[in-house]
Amino acid sequence: MMRRLPFAVVLVAILASPQLLVGQSADGDEQSPTATKTHVVVENDNMLDMRIYAVSAGRRHQLGTVTGFTSAVFVLPSWLLAQNAPLQLIALPIGTRKDVVSPFVLVDPGDLVEWQLRGNLGFSNISVWKS
Repeated sequence: MMRRLPFAVVLVAILASPQLLVGQSADGDEQSPTATKTHVVVENDNMLDMRIYAVSAGRRHQLGTVTGFTSAVFVLPSWLLAQNAPLQLIALPIGTRKDVVSPFVLVDPGDLVEWQLRGNLGFSNISVWKS
């Protein structure tokens, strides 16, 4: 059985990893060493695997998949934040038709978004940690 990492450990790993500071973004743009990335941490406390999407200004982008009872870290493409529009996350459980939609949140480049998907998906919550 895989244990879920506490949020603090995931946050330290994000901030300490040099690979996250340089390289290519999820949308293929070259990043300079000073480029600010926006991370999304999804903690899936549900038994179902989830496909995660980010939506901003009517544009939808698949971030990836989070296995049940694990956490995953994704990098938001810079074009999703370019229009200063509110961001919304969507989780599509694999094997059922009940999707989970987060409330709209305002996210700036460099912020950290934490989305906790609970066993009862109706109790899921989202937080934005400002940089």
